[in-house]
Amino acid sequence: MTAILVMTHGRLGEEMLAAAAHVLGTLPPGVRALPVAPSQSGEEVVAVARAALAELGAPDGAVIFSDIFGATPCNAATRIGQDANVRVVAGVSLPMLVKALTLAAEAPQRIVEEALKAAQRGQVDIVSEAARGDA
Repeated sequence: MTAILVMTHGRLGEEMLAAAAHVLGTLPPGVRALPVAPSQSGEEVVAVARAALAELGAPDGAVIFSDIFGATPCNAATRIGQDANVRVVAGVSLPMLVKALTLAAEAPQRIVEEALKAAQRGQVDIVSEAARGDA
């Protein structure tokens, strides 16, 4: 099993996991959101995230999703991503997260590859697609 940690500004990750649970019916074990407060230092976020991963247990590794590339949650996740078998993805979206959760039993590399594909497939200009007759 691969642990999945969603590190975001405020409660965004918690809400995304709630939405994913709504779509999927349940969440797999080894999944957690980690809200990052404006008052937290990067060092504190790294420490809390490492503790969360330790609590989740990650026999097959971990994938950390963050919301914005270059922001505190992502920067902290990137530091943890230097650890063995931890992958980090910025720009988490609900399609990406749902796909990752359905693959939680897979290796981190496969989860990341498939989650990124799902994110791309989930971005559609509906009006343009409908005008072309593709929707």
